[in-house]
Amino acid sequence: MTRKIQKLKVDLSQIPCPFNLREHAERVETGPVQFNDDWPGVFIRGDNALWIAMCLEQYMAAVEKGEELGWTSTLEIKNLLNLLRGSHISNIVEDNDDDADVGC
Repeated sequence: MTRKIQKLKVDLSQIPCPFNLREHAERVETGPVQFNDDWPGVFIRGDNALWIAMCLEQYMAAVEKGEELGWTSTLEIKNLLNLLRGSHISNIVEDNDDDADVGC
């Protein structure tokens, strides 16, 4: 299944860098993201998405064969679950410019 990628141009200089490592973020990291006043969602970087996809593929193959799943795939699937839960509206914390959770 393929989908058209929604390409957004974003001025990363407007995203504060956590822990004041740099003045601004250089990229958006995997995690919950909210655009303006829209509902929050989850952004998964391509390198993370490839790894998660491989873990899910291993999980599905193991389930179909009735086998146990390896601990790395189990851990990654739990991490994915927590990531998806992180975008729920009840988990929104008011922005404090000092605490933006993005990479730099």
